[in-house]
Amino acid sequence: MAGDTRSCCSGECATVSDGAATQLRLLDYEQVRKLDQVLNDVVPIHGRGNFPTLEICLKSLVQVVRKRLEEEGIPLRDVRLNGSTASYILSDESAFCYNDLDLIFGYHDIAQLDARTCAKAGRFSTMAGDTRSCCSGECATVSDGAATQLRLLDYEQVRKLDQVLNDVVPIHGRGNFPTLEICLKSLVQVVRKRLEEEGIPLRDVRLNGSTASYILSDESAFCYNDLDLIFGVSLESASDLQRIKDMVLDCLLDFLPCDVRKERISPLTLKDAYVQKLVKIANDNDRWSLISLTNNSGRNVELKFVDRMRRQFEFSVDSFQIVLDSLLSFYEHSEVEMTQHFYPSVIAESVYGDFSLALFHLHNRLIATRNPEEIRGGGLLKYCNLLVREYNPACHAEIKSLERYMCSRFFIDFSDIVQQQQKLEKYLNNHFVGDEEAKYRYLVTLRRVIQESTVCLMSHERRQTLRLIDCMAYNIYCGLQHRNQAMNSSGPPSPNGVLYPGQGYFYDGNTSSFFITNAYPTWISCQ
Repeated sequence: MAGDTRSCCSGECATVSDGAATQLRLLDYEQVRKLDQVLNDVVPIHGRGNFPTLEICLKSLVQVVRKRLEEEGIPLRDVRLNGSTASYILSDESAFCYNDLDLIFGYHDIAQLDARTCAKAGRFSTMAGDTRSCCSGECATVSDGAATQLRLLDYEQVRKLDQVLNDVVPIHGRGNFPTLEICLKSLVQVVRKRLEEEGIPLRDVRLNGSTASYILSDESAFCYNDLDLIFGVSLESASDLQRIKDMVLDCLLDFLPCDVRKERISPLTLKDAYVQKLVKIANDNDRWSLISLTNNSGRNVELKFVDRMRRQFEFSVDSFQIVLDSLLSFYEHSEVEMTQHFYPSVIAESVYGDFSLALFHLHNRLIATRNPEEIRGGGLLKYCNLLVREYNPACHAEIKSLERYMCSRFFIDFSDIVQQQQKLEKYLNNHFVGDEEAKYRYLVTLRRVIQESTVCLMSHERRQTLRLIDCMAYNIYCGLQHRNQAMNSSGPPSPNGVLYPGQGYFYDGNTSSFFITNAYPTWISCQ
């Protein structure tokens, strides 16, 4: 359970999650110490008549009963301390007394367990043609029913998380501003402290998106881009978002080199130097802000401050959020290093809803989402990115319908050709840094999806968008060819079914410049 005695949190009990899991809390160190004392106390069990008194340690009794249940083949779900003793553990009243020592051994009904296991295996086999269970030996389920979106990380996952938080990420400054060498753990600790000083209530801190997927993935070559942190805050008004922005910019001063005269640097100067993107949303359904710190290698550090957000994911494989509070408390208060037998309880959540299903999609490289029309941009660009990375649709029968919704929402949010060009260029620069061949494959994939699934545009509008993609792809191709010719090697092979005549394009030798002329589409299917 979430109250695993490995946890080393201090202070008040940290809330595990909102919504369905508000009934769960992690114990702090003092509470775990009291629990350990209760389990190790010797309790006399008095016999009637001439029977002797048994001196029983509660911990030993539980261990013996667990072992016997296992020997009898009875599946044990969990063991819980209940009633007044549990209340004593949680109480901050020194004179609190408890009576009975009430233990609950939760076990599965064997017949129901077998049926449930078979049904789950059959469902996964039908969906993906793969009977590999996504739960076996990976991470323990926190709870049944309402909390199926939660899991406890195992040691290997906590170790990977610790490594990510302790890695140093360079935040590159524009112009003459120095590069900031930022440890993610230190940045989070500084921001948490400043939020507390500003009187802004903080629910929790979470690692989100592709980095959380990397922690949970069993694929050694899995790569992640942005380091996406979510600070769950309570905001009384939209003006609090401005306070948070100023506070984060002020935090960057702590990471400037010692020889820099910090008193002469204003928040506006820091924003211009280190911030790549600022977003502020405040309406009936959403109240959040995003501050993205620039990394020239594409690994931007993104800080989201969320009061409420209606849609928190695009696809199931990027729906994971890892609650960092217990690990941060471990850093602050533990005097011993993390080991396989001593590490904090860290909880992960899938905001997709079904953790097992989302993890199954991640491990089997499957694409699944719902209601893409709710996503800004429809998730179209991320969808094509997944296709380029050799992910496959989880349900082929639904994917064409989903593609149409993605395209429709994309062209609603980016309605004119200038917006589309700016969005595509930013996406390529952020997600395919230094990989021109991947950019080219991505544009080929995007063109195919738009050509096959766009139903919301007039014919001339669709042709205009396709010509834009043609031009960007051809420009990248020419750049690759020019580079390879300079290295006395042949250009990259054309993908199947595509030729590269230069009609309709003027290429000036600069891969960042292109001009569109009035011409028919220049990509011709090979027959």
